Amino acid sequence: MNSTSELTMLQAINEALHGEMARDEGVMILGEDVGHVGGVFRATEGLFEKFGEARGV
Repeated sequence: MNSTSELTMLQAINEALHGEMARDEGVMILGEDVGHVGGVFRATEGLFEKFGEARGV
C-alpha cells in the first residue's frame, strides 16, 4: 500500500537533503547561512546539527 503526505516545497527540499546526506557521506551543502541558521528560508534547517559543520559550508 502506498502512503503519501502533503509537504510544502521547503519541507520536501529539507527531507530530500536529509535523506541524501544520510545515504551518502560525500554530500555537502554549500551556501550562505546554511550552517546554524538553516538558510534564509530554513531549507537546510537541522542539517548542521545532524551531520556536522564539515558537511555544511
